[in-house]
Amino acid sequence: MEITKIDYERLFKITRIQNTISLSGSMSFVNGEFSEENFENEVFQITFFTHIQGVLKEFNLLVVANECIDKGEKEGLQRKLGIAIEGDGMCFKICAYKQAFKMQFDTLKSTFLNTHSVKNGLVLFGENNYYKHFTK
Repeated sequence: MEITKIDYERLFKITRIQNTISLSGSMSFVNGEFSEENFENEVFQITFFTHIQGVLKEFNLLVVANECIDKGEKEGLQRKLGIAIEGDGMCFKICAYKQAFKMQFDTLKSTFLNTHSVKNGLVLFGENNYYKHFTK
């Protein structure tokens, strides 16, 4: 039996425009080939961090790039951290949040194209503790 070496790495291109996070243009490198199509099948983790009553809390969200974010995961994020989201792994909207928070995209076998609003897969939301609602 021959073992085949699989080269694998993700290239995240994460952009934030107001309350929308987009991964459009992200690619996966599989068996020597970079492609956006390979990325559509990616499963990755997004970790949300916030302070609630002075205690650092986190919630790990496991998503598939081309699938809607699981209803149970969305409910858990809202219940534990007060963050409401809608969408899929490629493009989702932060609908509401109670306090400032950070969102870190999976760093395992991943690299990031830094943009003006996202550095090394880290996205920041909010500057104060007021409940934020976004409109279209």
